[in-house]
Order: sequence, then C-alpha cells, then structure tokens
Amino acid sequence: MSNLLKVILSVTALSFVISQANAGVIEEELSLAREATAKYHDVNVAMADGYVDLGAYVPMMGHHFMNFAYLDDTFEIDKPELLVYANSEADGKLRLVAVEYAIPLPLSAEAPEGFTGDEDHWHANHEIGLWTLHAWVWLHNKDGMFNATNSRVE
Repeated sequence: MSNLLKVILSVTALSFVISQANAGVIEEELSLAREATAKYHDVNVAMADGYVDLGAYVPMMGHHFMNFAYLDDTFEIDKPELLVYANSEADGKLRLVAVEYAIPLPLSAEAPEGFTGDEDHWHANHEIGLWTLHAWVWLHNKDGMFNATNSRVE
C-alpha cells in the first residue's frame, strides 16, 4: 500500500471518529435543551417565566415566544431566546415543537458558535436584526434538527 493511500485512509478514519464523537456531544446538548424546556409544554409556564408572544404565526415554524432577558451575545443551550409552538391537531392548543436561539446581528459580525460540530446553521435575518437557529427538539423534522422550517408545522 502506498504512503499516500495510507495517509488518505488515516485521515478518513480520523474524520469518522471525530464525526461520531461530535454526534454524541450534540445528542447530549440536545438533551440539555429538552431538559431545560420540558416545563414549557405548558405555554402559561413559559409566559410566567418571561416568554412573550410575538403575535405572528409563521408558516412551517409556528408561534414564537421570546424571552428578551436572554437576548444578548451569548449562546446558552439551556436558555433559548425563543420557544416555538404549533397548533395541536388534536385539540387546537399550542404545542411546544422547537427552541430557537437568537443573537442580535450588531453583537456578532459572523454566525455565532452554537452546538458542537457543523450541523447547526445560523441564519442572518436582517429584517428583524438577529442571527437565528432553530432546534426542533420536540417535533421530528425530516429536513434536519436545525433546519429553519418544518413541513410538519402548517
């Protein structure tokens, strides 16, 4: 086996090991997000803790509730700036489906560091002046955990 082939195989194996390690860490981080927000399945608890209904329903996302006290230049897994709710098909009540992280654009010239690895993709929303990142921790998203929209939310 040539030295070049050995190097290529070694790099490929190392990349796989790193990818697997990152996947484990991401799962731990997502579990932390779920644990921190489980009590917010009841939207009244979210509002009592400072989350405010922003008033607009966004198709393929849902209703957004923001905690302005968390809006700063820091990504904290257990303190999402927004909670995202969809209308429950069963009873029409609001159902927690995702958390969303937000950092004001003026506080971060580049996409913030978020979850471990390269799976999360922050979006620069110039209309509202925020970097945003959804994590669909309460409703499976076939397009990916960190996709901005979820086709299961009407």
